Amino acid sequence: MVVYSKLAGGFFAATLLGFSAAHPGEHHDHEAIEHSVRQREMLAKHTRRSVDKCAQSNGHQALMERSIARRADQLEQLRQKRGLEVKPQKYRRDLATLQEFETGKIIAVWYNTLDLTVLQ
Repeated sequence: MVVYSKLAGGFFAATLLGFSAAHPGEHHDHEAIEHSVRQREMLAKHTRRSVDKCAQSNGHQALMERSIARRADQLEQLRQKRGLEVKPQKYRRDLATLQEFETGKIIAVWYNTLDLTVLQ
């Protein structure tokens, strides 16, 4: 029992010593930290204002249109390179398309029903 208590005491002392000696000589000036936080907030506000002002300019709009066109061209080149011919659906399905899907003309599997006889 004595050996156990000495080991526990040694472990506890080593733990406390580790926490206290982890960063010796490191001191934090709370005023300097608050000052840097205020500067960062002011910079963030200024940056946001600049971005909002720039986003409405004609040059930015033209840049965005060029980048969208460039990405679309790159996507088309990758599709041709990989032999993909099917275009993704980028529109909402209307009621007629949905009803055609549910009647099984497009796909032969009913997803809206569950055949419980299969599970038995």
